[in-house]
Amino acid sequence: MTLTHAYNCVSAAVYNMLVVNYKFRFPFELMSMSSSFFELFVDKGRLSCGSPIHRANDFLVQFGTRIYYPDMLDVNGAIAYAQHYLDRRGVLPLSINLKYDTASPKTFDDDHWHFHLLVRKSEQNKFMIFNLFNGDYYEVCEAHLAKLIDTAFNYRYAQQFTPFMQLELENYELAQAVLGRDNDRVDMLRHVLKHYPLESNLDEGRDYLQALTAYIHSGERQLHYEHQVLDYQRIVTRSRELVRNYLWSCDEGESSNTAFQTVVQEWDAFRNKLAMALMRRSSTDMAALQGHYEQLIQLEYNTLSNVITLVEAAKTR
Repeated sequence: MTLTHAYNCVSAAVYNMLVVNYKFRFPFELMSMSSSFFELFVDKGRLSCGSPIHRANDFLVQFGTRIYYPDMLDVNGAIAYAQHYLDRRGVLPLSINLKYDTASPKTFDDDHWHFHLLVRKSEQNKFMIFNLFNGDYYEVCEAHLAKLIDTAFNYRYAQQFTPFMQLELENYELAQAVLGRDNDRVDMLRHVLKHYPLESNLDEGRDYLQALTAYIHSGERQLHYEHQVLDYQRIVTRSRELVRNYLWSCDEGESSNTAFQTVVQEWDAFRNKLAMALMRRSSTDMAALQGHYEQLIQLEYNTLSNVITLVEAAKTR
């Protein structure tokens, strides 16, 4: 069984359920590269590339499918449900607290829309879990699984405990028709370029960096917030890696395959400079980042436009 990981763990969870549990076959980019794919906005002082649940719902509504979260009543009920589900149904997305992540545990509670994937029970009677962001596997015992899911986010609905994600898919034939469509790669790229929010992304970036400059001037030091700022920046970079990888899969010539790698590298460089500015508490560094950000957004837009031209030219040869 080959599983898919991505910058958006909710979309990756939905994709793996559709592919593994429902046996559909379609490219992950079909559900990711929507008209709002490149949209950036400020969310509580962090630069975000969109709500993960909204992205997934916008895709699923095309074939009358919805996400829901069954009530497990309590932790013991959830573990029993997981064992039964893995034996009979397939993979099961679960919402976890990264404070108890086995690979890179946070020093604080971090449980907001972090989904991993229960895959199976091992011979040692442990739960095998797939990290939907990093793409690696790890095992936990029942006691550790309980720590992962017994977290505030999973009690967000009054008097319910909802650690698992499920799909309600009522019309298999409709879903098969939508997911089985022949989607032209150039058309998909042209669609996201047409809706690229150039001015909006520039405006949001200015607001973002102004807010961070004000934060530095305030003299406050909120390490939790700074970690979140950099985590969100990593997600933005990962979303651009998806485009780069998609272009590699097009296999339409060296220029188009490598052009977007420069954009990914520039987003990485921006994040590194931002981390340094936050560490130094430097308003001068923050001011320099404004110009870097504006150049980066223009580079991203121009590169996407140029890549489409290259892919179109390669198709005519």
